[in-house]
Amino acid sequence: MKIEDVKDALNTALEKRRARAFITLLIGGIQTPVLQDGIHFFEQQDHVVKIHTSSGVLQTSQTVRMNNIEKQLPSPPFLRCHQSFIINMDYVRNMDTDFSYFVMQGGENVLIRQRVAGKIKKTFEDYRADRTRSGG
Repeated sequence: MKIEDVKDALNTALEKRRARAFITLLIGGIQTPVLQDGIHFFEQQDHVVKIHTSSGVLQTSQTVRMNNIEKQLPSPPFLRCHQSFIINMDYVRNMDTDFSYFVMQGGENVLIRQRVAGKIKKTFEDYRADRTRSGG
């Protein structure tokens, strides 16, 4: 193996890391970038939003509207499934048979807005089918 090959591999890895998308939120009084592909779901509780991630749960330190967070996220893989929840469909284990909630990879149940459950189900199933076809 040549030193140039190692340098090329490291440069490629750095470029991929820089290209990853972040969302910036006020956490602990500091504007904090949170890697989008590590976010499992957002949960509104009272006046704060909890961000469930691969490395734990973060909590905003200011009143944040879910609508503002939703606007900053790509859809797919993010889906607003309830007034209080936005999920990353990549971290859904399955959907309840009555379409009332998603079961996330961590075992959490995330509610589905019942008025639009059919639409949410179709969006989720289409996303899963697209990922299967593309090998994702």
